[in-house]
Amino acid sequence: MSKLMSKILLIDDDTNFVYIIKTILKSKDKKVYAVNNVENAIDILRANDNIIDLILTDYSLCCGNTCMPLFDYLQDINSNIPVIVLSANEY
Repeated sequence: MSKLMSKILLIDDDTNFVYIIKTILKSKDKKVYAVNNVENAIDILRANDNIIDLILTDYSLCCGNTCMPLFDYLQDINSNIPVIVLSANEY
């Protein structure tokens, strides 16, 4: 398995999207941690210090929440993890 971007944290509340992306990434030998909200994502980041190589997140999550608290957390810990924000909504 390539070391480059091999451990990916995926945050999305759409289970069909998560299944598709997770399947594609696993076929490329990536380890995928999938969660449906920012709170669970932060728990994974805390439990797996320096293990995540890339974060893929939906902007709009369940119940009117967004991914913005994730950025606050990443800034608080001075993280250099790259983040890609996805959205199916028009802004």
